[in-house]
Amino acid sequence: MSRPELVSLLADGREGETHHVNGEITLGRDKSCDVRVKVPSISRQHAKIHIDENGKLCYTHLSSVNPSIINGNVVRENAILKNGDLLHMGDALFQIRIPGILLFLIDYMKEF
Repeated sequence: MSRPELVSLLADGREGETHHVNGEITLGRDKSCDVRVKVPSISRQHAKIHIDENGKLCYTHLSSVNPSIINGNVVRENAILKNGDLLHMGDALFQIRIPGILLFLIDYMKEF
């Protein structure tokens, strides 16, 4: 089954690790995080990404100190993520990828 992905983008433009979003993932420096980012400018529990009851991919900012930036906009609470969105957390950069079949289903479910 296709799942949304969080793809790490490296400084040289190459892709790094790909993380699949199964329900909910946490991001941060802490060892307990699903996506561990070892960058000092990222909080221990920086953010979480989850799929809500309507099938939308949601971003929840957990840090009270370090901001996140989605597509150039500072996010200090919640946001809906879309295919191709760029997420900056400190010096780390990620891209959101939502496979085509999921995009179709999300649009289809809006009709009901």
